Amino acid sequence: MVEAFLHERGLQLSAEKSKISHLNEGFDFLSQNFRKYKGKLIIRPSRDAVQSFKNKEQIAFAQNYFAIQTRKFEVIEKRIKDWERLQARQKLTLSEKELSELIYEQTGNDRNFGIIRSKGDQALFGKSTQQMKNKLGVPKGRALADFFTYNYD
Repeated sequence: MVEAFLHERGLQLSAEKSKISHLNEGFDFLSQNFRKYKGKLIIRPSRDAVQSFKNKEQIAFAQNYFAIQTRKFEVIEKRIKDWERLQARQKLTLSEKELSELIYEQTGNDRNFGIIRSKGDQALFGKSTQQMKNKLGVPKGRALADFFTYNYD
């Protein structure tokens, strides 16, 4: 009778999934457990659904934990690279100061250091210091070296 009813609607029973039981024994349907207890119908999540939810909750917790740890690592790594860049920039500043003082002592002109540095940029990059500043969008009064990115890999 049930099979004929379902067949008219294009449905069929699955022998592996279907069983006929008394409502007092209870049954699971659509992740819910249906059971009659002391004359009342009780519907609550099935054990499989609860276990599945607990597993998903653990997986979600683990994914969140690892996402947070990964982000922390990325932030720390960026700070280390920024610190290394700052250290390299400080070394460059000291070296340029020493070289500038030496050139000034030898030539008596403080413009010569700028000319030498621009010639070095021309040799390295094929452009003058000002052309490089224009290309990188360096604001007036800022050093070109502040806008280089260093690759420590």
